[in-house]
Amino acid sequence: MIAPATSPTESHVRSSAGTAFAAMVATIATASEPNPRNLFTRTDLQARVKTIVLIPSAIGVADRYGPLSEPRALMSSEDTLFVLGTVYPLDMSAEHPLAEYVDNLVYEPVQVHEHGVDLTVGAVYEVAAPGRIDFGGDELEDADLEPVPTELENPHDEYGWWHLEGGQYVIQHNEFLTGLEGSVQLQARNELLARGGSHPSMQVRDHLPLLPLSVTDGGLRIKENARVSTLVSIEDDSG
Repeated sequence: MIAPATSPTESHVRSSAGTAFAAMVATIATASEPNPRNLFTRTDLQARVKTIVLIPSAIGVADRYGPLSEPRALMSSEDTLFVLGTVYPLDMSAEHPLAEYVDNLVYEPVQVHEHGVDLTVGAVYEVAAPGRIDFGGDELEDADLEPVPTELENPHDEYGWWHLEGGQYVIQHNEFLTGLEGSVQLQARNELLARGGSHPSMQVRDHLPLLPLSVTDGGLRIKENARVSTLVSIEDDSG
């Protein structure tokens, strides 16, 4: 069962997260195996858990804890699980026509919205040796890219952070395009731009290219699977 929380924000959590989240939590609590999506960071969630108390620290803080927000879990008794963390509002009604052309979404209910489809970062690279570009293509060579390692803020975290100093990088998205016949606009999210990061805006059609990422002198921290880009329909963008 989902027990009433003593926190004054419990009613807000229920109205924001909705019955879909409650049902998801209840399912996880009665499962004999850990949730495959790692909703909770504890790996020892067992079938003995019968009661769940939600104590959110914030509502809808996107990308702070990775997919599904990864709430912090604290087992306080034999049959009670206290969850402390961020709860995403699960709006399953959001749709966009571009969604059917984007595969390998990390979490569709968050990434797909009325304005487009958000794309997540799967890898960050540094250019270790230059590539080559000529006129005819006979001397075209790829750059030598070295992956930038991630760092865990806490030992039990599943997703790490890229600690990027000011400079130039190359990013790769988790998602890829399939079956798209026309061109769409790929652009940086406002959340990336506002924090001193940027990548070029461009029209894409059959694939998502590696993108140069610029970071201002102050540096930038990016979590694995953070939403950094958005695909929008060109007609929507121009209208």
